[in-house]
Amino acid sequence: MTPAVTRMRGSGGLRVLLVCQPTDGGVALHVESLARSLPDHGIEPTVACPPGAWAQPLQASGVEVLAVPMTRDP
Repeated sequence: MTPAVTRMRGSGGLRVLLVCQPTDGGVALHVESLARSLPDHGIEPTVACPPGAWAQPLQASGVEVLAVPMTRDP
């Protein structure tokens, strides 16, 4: 997973897009932890993930979440 990094228009701050699928297990825990901690470092995270309950706590904590229908083939 490689985050896409851009500068926020007009503010000079950084914005990071984190893409996460699946939304359970170690990857999801890492993405959630990272998304919650980035604002403490002046970085605005956005998480793109499948819609569902996993995204709700992130949104409630102020993280922007983009619901993207993603599936995984075994």
